Amino acid sequence: MGYDEFKFANNPAAAVESHVPTGAWMVIWVVVFLFAGLGAWAYLAEVEQTARGAGKVIPSTQTQLVENLEQGVISQILVAAGDKVVKGQVLVRTDDALAKAKLDELHQRKAALSAEFARLRAQARGDREFQMPSDATALDEPFYRDQIAVFNSDLQNRKKQNFVREQQLAQRRQALLEAEATQEKNNALLALRERELELSRKLNKSGALPELGLLSVERSVSELRSDVNILASAQKRLAAEVNEAGGLIEADEASDIAKIVERISQVNAELSVVNNALKEAEYRVGQTALRSPVNGVINRLNVSSLGEVVQAGTTIAEIVPTDDTLLIEARIRPQDIAFVRPGLKAVIRLTAYDYTKYGSLTGKVVRIGADTIQDENRETFYQIIISTSVEENPRLASDIQIIPGMVASVEILIGNRTVLEYLLKPVLKIRDSAFRDPR
Repeated sequence: MGYDEFKFANNPAAAVESHVPTGAWMVIWVVVFLFAGLGAWAYLAEVEQTARGAGKVIPSTQTQLVENLEQGVISQILVAAGDKVVKGQVLVRTDDALAKAKLDELHQRKAALSAEFARLRAQARGDREFQMPSDATALDEPFYRDQIAVFNSDLQNRKKQNFVREQQLAQRRQALLEAEATQEKNNALLALRERELELSRKLNKSGALPELGLLSVERSVSELRSDVNILASAQKRLAAEVNEAGGLIEADEASDIAKIVERISQVNAELSVVNNALKEAEYRVGQTALRSPVNGVINRLNVSSLGEVVQAGTTIAEIVPTDDTLLIEARIRPQDIAFVRPGLKAVIRLTAYDYTKYGSLTGKVVRIGADTIQDENRETFYQIIISTSVEENPRLASDIQIIPGMVASVEILIGNRTVLEYLLKPVLKIRDSAFRDPR
């Protein structure tokens, strides 16, 4: 045995070391340190754990219908299906001739009622003159002229009626005065005849006056008493007629005032109705320019040609809202739903835009379905709603246009785990299921 053989006989490691080049040892140590570093990194480094699903963009509010309030004729079409519109933007204009004609008619009706109301108030106050107010407009003037004519005509008719009544009253008073004067004479004559009758009876008893003469005096007294009684009755009747004639004048005035007050009430009610109708008509004239009620996209436009007649209540356009808030309806598998909860951050990638160029959107989970549902392929999933907004994604306001129905892929960040846990997961699954009889 040589010296070298004897030297390494009892130290195999030294023998190996003596035969391995120095460069090889360096490679070995680098590999050892590399694996150690990778192990430490895998143990300490964390990656995001996500639940993935597919979804689509849905409107944040219901589809808005733009309807025509009045029958009209299309005069302008300013948008087309697919156009993006903002709240208040004019979509379609209709000819407002009919609406304006209705509005003008109501203005004239109001002017006529206002003039009549002013005339009735003047008559109720007992005014002897009615004039057009200084602030009357050109629209008011013809109606005030008509009412001034009515006022003057009524005034003349009332004067004539009062004149007739007063004439009748004067005649009855004159007849009463004449009856009173006649009665006064008859009473005086009756007193004389009764004195004559008394003397005639004495003369008849003494034989100085024959019976025939006494009968003649008695007959004269009886006739005169009858005339006095008849005239007394006539006086009562004439006095009643005088009172009646005076009452008729007052009754006529009261009746006229009652009719005026009743008409004032009617005109006031009609004015209230007309004022309400005016507000509606003014609104309808403004609605000949049909505007978008929301920010959105024209989903359907139901008119296509100028001059087209549209009926009242016709749906002109359907607008899908695209407000600052954007909602994503996503489907998550039941095995991924355990750690999904409202408020978790989500990353949305729209398939219509290359995310390497346009990037992705961020949002948060706002609602999770209470139970699983099945699609037409009988696949079970949970439906969740993710919300995103312009504040979270400023590019939504300028760079890209998102409309309901766009397809998206969704990743919900449900937590973190180390790289080592990620790598060992398949091994642990195999370990848990190994050496088991699948009976």
